[in-house]
Amino acid sequence: MISDVSMLLPLAVGVLVCLGSALVPALRAGRTAPLAALRETAVDDSGASRTRAFTGTALGLAGIGISLTGVLATASVWLAGAGAGAGAVLALVAFVVLGPVASSYAVRVLGGPLDRMRGVTGGLAKRNALRSPKRTAATATALMIGVAVVSLFTVFGASLKATMDQTVRRSFAGDVAVSAPAFGAGGS
Repeated sequence: MISDVSMLLPLAVGVLVCLGSALVPALRAGRTAPLAALRETAVDDSGASRTRAFTGTALGLAGIGISLTGVLATASVWLAGAGAGAGAVLALVAFVVLGPVASSYAVRVLGGPLDRMRGVTGGLAKRNALRSPKRTAATATALMIGVAVVSLFTVFGASLKATMDQTVRRSFAGDVAVSAPAFGAGGS
């Protein structure tokens, strides 16, 4: 039986996290003067720094190295999993750190054709994305996490189905199954 706490606690945490993620930016935006929000002088250059690029690259290389060491050089399954997991976490942190740096370059490369294809709207979109690389990277990160979660559940569901099909195929040797009616259902 599932307890009330195990049902209500995730719901409460989810609601509070959603409220916090919506209220914090809204309160910050509410403190900005309307004319200051319209000016283009509020360009955020802090996202694409050399320090951020160096730190992200170092973390990424360390994550890849730790993952490979954990998988290839460790005899114990538990240590290999721990090494690969620690490397994956470091790689994820590296992607978050490198996000603003990569978003600046990606917007410049992908925004060029957008200027020509979409006219004024495309140009405004490109300048808006370049104005705040951290915001652009945060949006891309949220989309990336959403795609990763959907992929995770799709792969999990497919592997669960394949495992169940294989288990039934191994345990059932006949062509037809005949069963007696049980719990109100008819037999076949």
